[in-house]
Parts: sequence; structure tokens; C-alpha cells
Amino acid sequence: MPYRIELKKRDGVIFMQNVQIGESIKQARTKRGYSQEVLSEKANISPAFLSQMETDVRKPSIETLISIADILNVSIDELVYGFRESKATAIFASLIDGKSELEIRLIMDTVEFLASQIAGYTEELRR
Repeated sequence: MPYRIELKKRDGVIFMQNVQIGESIKQARTKRGYSQEVLSEKANISPAFLSQMETDVRKPSIETLISIADILNVSIDELVYGFRESKATAIFASLIDGKSELEIRLIMDTVEFLASQIAGYTEELRR
């Protein structure tokens, strides 16, 4: 479910309104293994501000959101709209549904082999 994003400017800084990104920031932070203290230090914000963002009490500026996304190695879309299963993940899940461990390993090996062949082929085409 996409959120409606409204941008507001205050003191020369653009802020987002009506976007619930706190839980997404928290999920990405914990997945990365960062405490609030570590992420806030890396993003050059206070731990209190990060805590307020994660509980949607306060919203980050665009600059802060970009910084957090870069540090956590996620896209801004993931933070703004939440984490969603990609189409590729859904397709792969349907391929392995109900398969034995051996069949899953064979499927994964085949996909890895095809991916390496495609990468090599596209590299040749670029030359």
C-alpha cells in the first residue's frame, strides 16, 4: 500500500509528511545489526532523534533519509514504502515450493550457472 508523500520546507530543509517509515528504518537497522547508537553516530544524528523517527514521532529530512539508506545499504523506496517481496523472490519461491533439499540445490546450482553464463555473454556483447 503506497503512502501519499507530502514535502514540506522549513528553515530551508525539505521534510516528508504523512509517511510512516519508522518501522522500515528499524527493520533495516536491526537486520544490519546496528544499535540505535551506532546508526545515529554514522548518520550524524542523535540517538533520541533516531528513536523518534523509528516510532514515527518525528520525520527525517530528505538528506537524513538518504544518509540512513546509504548507511543501511537499502533503497529509499524500501524505507518509504516498506520491505516487499520482489517479483524474482516470489518466482523463485514458487519454483522450490514442495521440492526436496536435493532438488532445491539442483535448481540453485542451475540458476547460478545460467546467471554466470548470461553475465559472460553480456560482457562479450559490450566489447
